[in-house]
Amino acid sequence: MKIIDQGQGSPAILFVHGFLCASDDWSHQLNHFQERHRVIAPTFWGHGGTDQTQETLSVRLFAQDCIKLLEDREINNVVLIGHSMGTRVLFAISQEIPEKIRGMVLLDGSRITASGGTADCLRQFKDEVNNIGYENFITRTFSAMVSNPSYTEFRNLLVRRALDVPEDSAMELRCSTIEFDNDAVEEAVRQARMPLLVIQSTDKIDSRIYTPLQPGDGSAYASFVQANAPHAELSYFSGVGHFAAWEVPEEVNSRIDNWMDRHGIRSGSREFENE
Repeated sequence: MKIIDQGQGSPAILFVHGFLCASDDWSHQLNHFQERHRVIAPTFWGHGGTDQTQETLSVRLFAQDCIKLLEDREINNVVLIGHSMGTRVLFAISQEIPEKIRGMVLLDGSRITASGGTADCLRQFKDEVNNIGYENFITRTFSAMVSNPSYTEFRNLLVRRALDVPEDSAMELRCSTIEFDNDAVEEAVRQARMPLLVIQSTDKIDSRIYTPLQPGDGSAYASFVQANAPHAELSYFSGVGHFAAWEVPEEVNSRIDNWMDRHGIRSGSREFENE
């Protein structure tokens, strides 16, 4: 992995990027939060020009990498912030080391499910890729993540970066995400006793394309989290794409700051105890 580690202050904040993305996505947050916290952002194996591991890429592998990273750097007091696929990694981490986590921020998470369960969902995904071709699937998926049509350069960067990940690795990671969504995430959310903030800017309504929320909209993912973790706080953006941390960074940073202050996360108190 490539690891950014800068700033100082407790709790540390670990930023976890999304599917076929990189730590670069957190540049605005790293610059902001390093003034008061130690901030750490890994780029996972096979992503963002990192070397490819010999292991199969998976949500659980990335979670274990993050846990080892925290152990190696003797960090026992941390806030986890994850984007998209990274929200799954956060829940996998929280199942293993809940006592070290002061809170978690879920930035535009989602679930990939099907009525027929894991096998049906995997079949649908593979059929979709086979029908339109892998490159077309990646291009369509990542192009739809940016809401503003003037952000052409950023959109093209997302697509190029995603296509740089070997197809076999990307497919196995996507399948791992689907398996986690169908088999593990519900229980992981129920087990999460620490403060949770859900920041949602898109939803997948009747398709697998990220659709920006409009004023007054909720989201299926936010409702799912709150149904299984009633203490979770929900916060919405309207007219913003999947990469809110890049499109509206000051607003994202402000909402996270306010949430941490409300829960005394910086002062050392805890509102929810892990069991």
